[in-house]
Amino acid sequence: MVNKDQDWKQIKDSIFSKGSAVIDNFFDVEFALTLREKILNNYKDAKPSNRYPDYILKDADEKVFPSIQIANDLYEHIQELKDTYSRSWVGVFENKGNGTSYHYDWESLVTLNIWLTPNECVQDFSKNGLLIFPVQVPQEVREEENPLVSQAQFVEEFMSLHKHVEPIKIKYNFNRAVFQTSLLHATNGVSMKDGEDNKRVSMTILFR
Repeated sequence: MVNKDQDWKQIKDSIFSKGSAVIDNFFDVEFALTLREKILNNYKDAKPSNRYPDYILKDADEKVFPSIQIANDLYEHIQELKDTYSRSWVGVFENKGNGTSYHYDWESLVTLNIWLTPNECVQDFSKNGLLIFPVQVPQEVREEENPLVSQAQFVEEFMSLHKHVEPIKIKYNFNRAVFQTSLLHATNGVSMKDGEDNKRVSMTILFR
């Protein structure tokens, strides 16, 4: 599954010292394409949320999506993550939309996002990627049991407090994985070509 021919030491150093890491060719290509097909065939029973009406998120049922197997594969390369798997979901965006606004994954110390739609499906490469705000969310905020109600206010105040900080811009790329540690992140809009097979498909895995 996970491509073993990576510089995993450099990746680990980047995750835990800089707070984020970007990895291309994350999966074997055939596995990435098969996973994308499974997601497209198994997401339509889920509904978009009021918060993100153009984004359908579905918990990754292990009977369909091998998220725990992926996590176990990662443990061989990143010992710091061993036995910290928390949960995972798959996501499908409408072909055009705003994407997700700035937020943090309160259930997670390390978040892994993997992008699974081939590049030829992309309409606008200035969109579909990720913005990461490179300032750690305080531990006491992360440890709240369910901060979703207050998260929008926290994000606004936190970004205002650090308004001099420039976000890291990560461009979309097929089979690209992005690790980040308790950082605010957002999708910088979505612009894919028309058609079901061109939708922006991703998998997210949380480690705690």
